[in-house]
Amino acid sequence: MKNLSAFQLVIIGLFLLFLVVGTLIFAGILPGFRPPAGGAAGELVVWGPVPEIAMRPIIDQFNKDYKDYFTLRYEEKASAIFEREFVEAKADNRAPDLLFLPHELAFTQRARLAPLPPDFFSLRQFRDTFIDAGELLTDETGVLALPLVVDPLVMYYNKSLLAEAGLPAAPRTWTEFKVKSIALTILDSRRNITRSAAALGETRNIAHGKDLLAMLFLQAGNPILVRSGDGYGSALNQSFGTALKPAVAVLDFYTQFADPARPSYSWNRSLPEARQAFIRGQTVFYFGYASEYSTITRENPHLAFDAASVPQAEETNWPKLVLGRLLSLAAVRGGSRAAAAGQAAAAFAGPKSVSALAEALFLPPARRDLLERGPENPVMTLFYRAAILARAWPDPDPAGTKKIFETMIESVVTGRLRSNEAVAEGDRQLQALLETIYGRN
Repeated sequence: MKNLSAFQLVIIGLFLLFLVVGTLIFAGILPGFRPPAGGAAGELVVWGPVPEIAMRPIIDQFNKDYKDYFTLRYEEKASAIFEREFVEAKADNRAPDLLFLPHELAFTQRARLAPLPPDFFSLRQFRDTFIDAGELLTDETGVLALPLVVDPLVMYYNKSLLAEAGLPAAPRTWTEFKVKSIALTILDSRRNITRSAAALGETRNIAHGKDLLAMLFLQAGNPILVRSGDGYGSALNQSFGTALKPAVAVLDFYTQFADPARPSYSWNRSLPEARQAFIRGQTVFYFGYASEYSTITRENPHLAFDAASVPQAEETNWPKLVLGRLLSLAAVRGGSRAAAAGQAAAAFAGPKSVSALAEALFLPPARRDLLERGPENPVMTLFYRAAILARAWPDPDPAGTKKIFETMIESVVTGRLRSNEAVAEGDRQLQALLETIYGRN
């Protein structure tokens, strides 16, 4: 200090003064210099279909952790009108800053979302962080949405009925499933079904009929859609180098369970809705989503049931996968705080918030690091394994494709068309739907 000049001492003093004042300003202690409510970016509104009571503690903790940056205000929206309400809000310039949304909406609403640019969240980083199913949420512009949790399709089974039949384990392949379903289905003298192995083959009383068919297509190596120009084209009627087109084989396999003339006959449209039949103990197996576990438990606390992975194809060159639904988080395009919303989405997709959300919803996380840790709950252990195998497809119009898939099934079950004819007709309908969405590529 003795060697410092008076000028240097003044400079050091001013520097220390500015440092102290800056600290007080940033802390909001000095009057007139408080940071804006909600942090530097203010309050960000986020919509989603998740119950507010489940989201509240997670949002509160997130806001506490990031109070200096932004605050989220969550608003629950009914699933049935979620997409319509968002589109209307966007048109009226009252849209939220962020959306918790199913992956189907992230795909259909991609033009209204603000992708995270590659320099902010690279594709390599995305692949290393999230499960393979999440890649559906990326395109050439960047990351459309960040996957948080996954809801995989699983096979629930009645442990008592399986044990009574002398079967020690649930089937692991579709061939094994077909053999066991014949043994498990009980018909009376008039071939009326008094107990069914599983609800397959129909659409009207099987809520997940479209999803089951889509999963079987994917398992058989048919991606359903293929890239075509700036959009997609139908791949349903392609052979992929096989003698029998995969989609034709799948449709024939699925519909056989609703054909009274086939040995595997186990279901028809006069029976109760699939999940209710399982809850009542009328079916041995039920193909449903992991999110339905709590509903089944609540509606029949005395039902002795468990979950297993859905059967897979025996062919070694076919992919091992299950269909999964992703709950993701996306920033909305066009808002004045879109950049801050993207940063908030990236922060919320971190391990802490995702882990809390997965626990609250009793669903596996979409982050690889969290899946690697593994849960203690035995049912959740199965859900974690299914999450790793989960895949999804870029469904451009869920309602439109549902009608096409159901028409294919109905036309075969009623005898109007053979499986190959139904697939060819479904392919034409799907291609026409895609052309209305993307134009002719």
